[in-house]
Amino acid sequence: MTTSRPHQQILLDEHATMAELLQVAAHVEADPQTGMQALRLVTRRSTDYTVLTRAARIAAKLILRAPPPWRQHVRIALLGTYTTAQMPALLRLYLAVAGINAECYEASFGQMAQELLVPSADLLAFRPDIVLLIPSYRETQVWQSDRPGPADVAADLQLFRQLWAQARTLGMTPIQLNIDLPADTPMGNLCGVSPLGVTRWLRELNLHLGDAAQGTVTVIDVDRLAARIGTSAWSDARFWYSAKQAVALPVLPQLCSLQAAIIRSLLGLTAKVLVLDLDNTLWGGVVGEDGVANLELNGSARGEAFVAFQTFCRKLKDRGVLLAVVSKNNPADALQPFQDHPEMVLRRDDFAAFQANWLPKSDNIRAIARDLDLGYDSFVFFDDNPAERAEVRAHLPDVHVIDVPEGPADYIAALARSGAFETAQVTAEDLRRAADYQARQQAVELQAASGSQADFLSALAMTASWGPCRDVDLPRISQLVQKTNQFNLTTQRHSEGELRAFMTSPSHDTLTVRLADRFADRGLIALLIAAYQDQALIIETWLMSCRVLGRTVEAAMFHHVVAWAQARGAAVIVGTYRPTPKNALVAELYAQFGFQRQASLPDGTTVWHLPVTDGMALPATYLDTAKEQG
Repeated sequence: MTTSRPHQQILLDEHATMAELLQVAAHVEADPQTGMQALRLVTRRSTDYTVLTRAARIAAKLILRAPPPWRQHVRIALLGTYTTAQMPALLRLYLAVAGINAECYEASFGQMAQELLVPSADLLAFRPDIVLLIPSYRETQVWQSDRPGPADVAADLQLFRQLWAQARTLGMTPIQLNIDLPADTPMGNLCGVSPLGVTRWLRELNLHLGDAAQGTVTVIDVDRLAARIGTSAWSDARFWYSAKQAVALPVLPQLCSLQAAIIRSLLGLTAKVLVLDLDNTLWGGVVGEDGVANLELNGSARGEAFVAFQTFCRKLKDRGVLLAVVSKNNPADALQPFQDHPEMVLRRDDFAAFQANWLPKSDNIRAIARDLDLGYDSFVFFDDNPAERAEVRAHLPDVHVIDVPEGPADYIAALARSGAFETAQVTAEDLRRAADYQARQQAVELQAASGSQADFLSALAMTASWGPCRDVDLPRISQLVQKTNQFNLTTQRHSEGELRAFMTSPSHDTLTVRLADRFADRGLIALLIAAYQDQALIIETWLMSCRVLGRTVEAAMFHHVVAWAQARGAAVIVGTYRPTPKNALVAELYAQFGFQRQASLPDGTTVWHLPVTDGMALPATYLDTAKEQG
């Protein structure tokens, strides 16, 4: 297809055809970034296998011509019990448009267990960060048994446990796809309810998989995805018999999209903030014109849909997603429904930010990003007005702008199926994130009222607990390692397997920090990993959540580093700073603690040394009490 429309016009048009978007991607040789933006829109708007395989080929060419500034690099091994040959290209596409450079290794056909339990030389040489375990119901003992029951479930579960343990031993992070269910069985309706039904026991296997994986292994719920698509569409017998392809090609993009979303989460790249419009988004009508009493909220089909959407958003907030309002409205009008309408599910205190004015919405999102100290790629924008969506898309291309359907009945599906808020796990810190940001605002108000920084820090009444990395904390530690960018001296993205190796290594020390203050329990907020070599303590990883910057936690952590060095008889402490676009604030941290620069490398990396002596001067810290965590 040939089009004369400007590329930017096509990118802003929600009705642009896939052919137009692919043409933009394929022909923007001088501007690969625009091409990648077009491909991003293709992956968000299409599930067509033919369209997306073409997009994958274009992405590969764009990357070869001009590699984008990658946010992350990851090596992924795909180990399946069926043909997975079509997955790597699609997986690389979905990750590339999110700024992740993925290398993929595909095991031989049907070698999921064998490839891992007796690792091949090729797999070991590839050194995957993540291993995707991709089974089908057809290879389970439950399916193959004449009379399936608990013993078959236990046998299948035991195999998966072995694979998880082996992956971790090899330094890989396992992601387990659970079991899809057959569409047709001889027992028909009874198959899912009778003790003799295989579907019943496959469901039991999935329940046990989920329970066994809690807190240790990420599970992708293939059964749920297949049920949403429809089990009849999920698998095509012709593909199975001709190519042992368990997932029908037309639905394969949706599986790869979900896999990519979970991998993004493991790498710390899940969106954090849902920015919502008000009029005809959270309620029907325009509050400034119709008045609060005439807004559509319950009492009609449309009104019920708006209430259901509010409920969905509140549950996202309860799960750890921050909510924000950006509305073109008079502030008093915008606030009134939250105060006075009895059918409102969301209330003002559910929102971490509230911008109601007549400024461009992109400007308001910029202001919120500054206040919350988050990048634009952390934001998802949901607004019923296509002109407002185009404005944000034009000025903030890193924001995920949802193509909002015309009717509120479809709002939940549009948001849920965007995959923007898919997450590998929910930690305790996630569950209290909204409260943390409210406490952060209280701390800002306290700081403004304090006479000095010292007075403010003393008034916070901070309490810290310290200890080595523990198994129970690994989900949160992994999350910090993948997500922390600002206070991160080296920005090394350790896998779960590498973290476990540090925990048991006699040549390493690890330190985690939990912090509470007068406003909130901040949870686990910092990590330090040190290695010992030739009478030197080498700081390999030092990172801290941006939520507690300026609290002197880093000074207290440095006290521990000095104590370690003295206890181990180290003669020198060595620190390295590797610059990234986001960690400039710690560029001189070592200098502040008395280190001397020993080397400066061409890429901006600096190496720092500090001799260890008995009477070392230590920086002040304002943590009121400190204790060892149990």
